[in-house]
Amino acid sequence: RRPAVAGRLAQTLKITAVNKPWSAIVAHYAEYDGPSMQAMHALAERIASGPLATGLYAWTSMFDLCITQTEAVYPYTGPYLKVSPLADGQIEFRYLDTMEQGKQWHRVVEPEAAIARLLEFLKNLHWFPGELLQP
Repeated sequence: RRPAVAGRLAQTLKITAVNKPWSAIVAHYAEYDGPSMQAMHALAERIASGPLATGLYAWTSMFDLCITQTEAVYPYTGPYLKVSPLADGQIEFRYLDTMEQGKQWHRVVEPEAAIARLLEFLKNLHWFPGELLQP
């Protein structure tokens, strides 16, 4: 009897990757207008077209861009950087490494500062060597 139960459990717990290719993420943001969405598109393009694409994994959740250092599978419960276009045109960066929102690192920037903010975040957390993080 045990093997049948184990077989059903294995079918139930299929591993599903949540990451999307950077090309798909760039295409996703290309569909929308407005300063914050254009900034999200530029941010995704910057990552996709350079060395950061080999070390960052991401998925989208509605308009949010969720970025990790490793491939993520569903359900993903590890830390990640959430980049969100805000209704007022700004971009919010929030690092979700704890469930306590008051303890999460976060910054809100103007759209034209989004790429610089991402590079500074990556530099501060030592996700990449400094020479890869030039503006």
